Amino acid sequence: METETLLTVKEAAEHLGVSESAVRNATLEGRLPFVRLYGRKLIDRQELEAYRERTQPSGVPVRGRPPKEEANA
Repeated sequence: METETLLTVKEAAEHLGVSESAVRNATLEGRLPFVRLYGRKLIDRQELEAYRERTQPSGVPVRGRPPKEEANA
């Protein structure tokens, strides 16, 4: 695993469109693998993509409400 492929919790959260606490919870619950480097929790980009596939199959971020459909559509 090269360090260029590692993301911080904040970067992973931004990538997924979720809160940092959601990413931290996923790591604590063992749903999202991570490594510790110099005291920082880092997530491999490939592991993050695999996690996204498992949790967000539509590619739509989990956070927030779904967009309202147009009344005239």
